[in-house]
Amino acid sequence: VNKVPWMLGANNNEGLILVAKFLQFPETQKFLKDNKLWEKLIPHLIFYDSSLRPDAAMKIRDYYFGNETYDLHDPGVISTLDSLVSHKLFFKPLKDSALVQSKHAPVYLYKYNYKGFLTFFNFVRWGRPMSWLRGEIHVAFNGAIDTLQQFLFWWKHHHY
Repeated sequence: VNKVPWMLGANNNEGLILVAKFLQFPETQKFLKDNKLWEKLIPHLIFYDSSLRPDAAMKIRDYYFGNETYDLHDPGVISTLDSLVSHKLFFKPLKDSALVQSKHAPVYLYKYNYKGFLTFFNFVRWGRPMSWLRGEIHVAFNGAIDTLQQFLFWWKHHHY
């Protein structure tokens, strides 16, 4: 930990790009309605080890979705799914980092909430799953995840 002030922030709907890519594939369209598929896919979407907590998948769905409809064409459901991904992959690590750093120096947090008319989510979600964009997103996504894991958890991923 460096004893210098930090400024940390995140965008609202940070997880939406991952949700968009996830929803491109036909097999994922049913995952909210099918308990077995949910239990299989959600650990991969939010990166947790399901063998440590086999009950976590259903508790996560109940917490975030409760009695909501499970229609993935409903903007409210997509917003809830975005909240789930954003909380787990962006906001919780941001908060944890800020708490560690704040013991040694001032920390300034921000959340950027601007929502534009045209969003990258729509571009990615309605694109073809194997489009030219896939490689760029995959590289950016893997780079971001590897960096976060190394920075926050000291995990090292090696891609051979």
